[in-house]
Amino acid sequence: MLYLGCFCGCIDLLSVSNPSSAHDPASDHVTIVVRDHVADHLTLVLAVASPWLEVQLLHYRHPEPLPDPAIENLARVGFNHICFAVDDLEATVARLQAGGGALRNAVMDFHHRKLVFLRGPEGITVELAEWKGGAAS
Repeated sequence: MLYLGCFCGCIDLLSVSNPSSAHDPASDHVTIVVRDHVADHLTLVLAVASPWLEVQLLHYRHPEPLPDPAIENLARVGFNHICFAVDDLEATVARLQAGGGALRNAVMDFHHRKLVFLRGPEGITVELAEWKGGAAS
């Protein structure tokens, strides 16, 4: 959890306990409950975004998650990583590494942006990208 907290702080995400009521009490926020499943639920919010944006993460405790031997294979079919835009890639990477983050590759230039892949919690791949010339387009 230390690494996740460091990661969220480095890209200006906040953790909120009741995301729907934080921005709109009449929100149509949906929660799905699955019988016999127990999970820690973390909602991340980009504090300055308009419209309101959330990323919800679930860490299943029961039943035991099935191992995914291909989790780091970015060529696999389906969702394989998540990307966040940052203003200063080198500074963000330095803060993440100081908090225990591990890079999967060296920072590279790719299609008008600098990017790097990190080993996120439970082996999930996280991409950070800094668009050349400022904001992502």
